[in-house]
Amino acid sequence: MIDGYYYPTQPGDVDDLRTWCTVVGLEPSLYRCKGEGEDEFGLVKSVVKGATWTTIQNAVKNETVRMAFREAVEVLLRDDTVLAITGQAGFFAFFQSFVEDIIGELVAETHNTSEPLRRKPMLLGTPLLAQAFTQETPDGRHSGWGLTGPKQRVLTVTSHFDPLKNGVVEILEGVYGNTTSVREWIRANVDRFAALGWNQMPGYGIPVVYGALFHNVFVTVNSYERSMQQALDNATAQGEEIVAIVLESTEMPAHSNNIRNFTGLPVWDISTLGTRLMGVAPIFDRENPHIADAVFSNEAFRRCMMAWYDEPLKVEHRFGLQQDGKIKYYEDQGLTREQLATLTCVGGRPEGGLPIGRKMEHFVTGIGGPNPFPSSCTLTHAYCVCDGCDGVCAGGGSCGEPSSACSVRGERADSADCKGALTDVAAVCPVVSSDIFNGGII
Repeated sequence: MIDGYYYPTQPGDVDDLRTWCTVVGLEPSLYRCKGEGEDEFGLVKSVVKGATWTTIQNAVKNETVRMAFREAVEVLLRDDTVLAITGQAGFFAFFQSFVEDIIGELVAETHNTSEPLRRKPMLLGTPLLAQAFTQETPDGRHSGWGLTGPKQRVLTVTSHFDPLKNGVVEILEGVYGNTTSVREWIRANVDRFAALGWNQMPGYGIPVVYGALFHNVFVTVNSYERSMQQALDNATAQGEEIVAIVLESTEMPAHSNNIRNFTGLPVWDISTLGTRLMGVAPIFDRENPHIADAVFSNEAFRRCMMAWYDEPLKVEHRFGLQQDGKIKYYEDQGLTREQLATLTCVGGRPEGGLPIGRKMEHFVTGIGGPNPFPSSCTLTHAYCVCDGCDGVCAGGGSCGEPSSACSVRGERADSADCKGALTDVAAVCPVVSSDIFNGGII
């Protein structure tokens, strides 16, 4: 997981246990799976120390990052309760082959020891699902599922457009390599993909990309349709067809049901991917050093992913829009429209209502993360004001980067900058990129 990215999680977020199972309760002593449902499982989080949000988005791959990934991944390989591995953000996909090589080293080094390590199913982000829409690579090593034909495209919805503005070129190179034949193959396939950014999206852009706040599903659901329809219309105007949607961000699954309902298209997200990876574990080819290819070659993985593809209106019942037309946790507890519209400002915990977001101080920082939770990372100010709140709100925007007011993990809690971050009258709002689409004009 990212170092220093803390936020009030909610059902549908990769960091929230309610995405993966029914919990006993939200308080730390009760925050565990009941273990009663099918396809339910827990969550183990391991921090890539020093790898902040910026590091992951920019795909930084130096020796320091490599050693940090090695330490974090070794923890997960040694834990027998961990059956599959994914990343805290979709942009971890940039590191798939990088981490596959690290795992190969660990497997080789421990081969003749009393505790040998073995590979586990791993796709570090949903952008890697691009492989399903391609054909076999030139060297025959990687087999795609061929889900797109001529004049057909996949729309990747991303929290931040800039890292994916070149489509999925970097993702494909990261998985397949950078040989001449592979580069030619990538150029032949890259037009199969378009990216739509939510960096400007009300309820989502500032909370997720900049402020680490509670993102408001209700506000976003009532805001996203215009840009998405324009993306679909652009494809039609160019004589092309969008055949599926992949949600890059690990905080987007609560929107999947609504997008399925609005577009009638198949939607894959991190909850779809994570659950299917767990199903692969008992019959996974652990000897294949190319882990991504081993996953895509697994018939059980393909069958389970295609169940969501072949039935595009299939409903995820744990979160999001439900068959009664209400957004679960939001519109099913009698909140007023004003309460629904201002949930970011109260950290997803409406007065007189049931809490949707977890308390910041209860965020699980993971193995290698700070414990106890750093108090200086529980509240932020500028990003809350920029998102329409009157003042401070729950969120990790004061932490997360070395340049943050309180530093990555709140190390500068006693500094004037950190203390002043909650009291500054003038909020300096982030400059939000106006670029959000590479498939035409929006």
